[in-house]
Amino acid sequence: TETSRRRRDGAVLTQAWTIISAHLDALLALEAEPMMRDGELVDLSGADAGLDILYLAHRCRRLLTDNRQPARHLSGVYCDCGFADLYEVLDDDGQQAGAKCRQCRAEYNQDEYADLTKVRSARVKSYRRRGVRPAPTDDLVARRA
Repeated sequence: TETSRRRRDGAVLTQAWTIISAHLDALLALEAEPMMRDGELVDLSGADAGLDILYLAHRCRRLLTDNRQPARHLSGVYCDCGFADLYEVLDDDGQQAGAKCRQCRAEYNQDEYADLTKVRSARVKSYRRRGVRPAPTDDLVARRA
């Protein structure tokens, strides 16, 4: 709407925070009422609103890197122990600083992990199928040698 286009998001957020923080106990004490959520009519209470606020705060902190990101699984890369159970290790800035195997507890720094992936990719390339070339005496129509 025209009103929403003229609003300042920072001022609206500050106002909403001021109102909710002053009346948080009243919000949490609300009884369950039917409300629309994702196109369905469900009963939501004040406790559900409180959980939504906590979830939103957690997502904001995660987006702003206020807390640590979970370690991602590095799929397709095998450790020296033979298991594909490598997870990334992050530095203080949230950048990848290496990998750690959850099976044998081996740790790799960034250079060792790069070497590990090079060794593994070279090994995979050697297993490529070779195409079969027809001999001059082969019957190409019946596909018989």
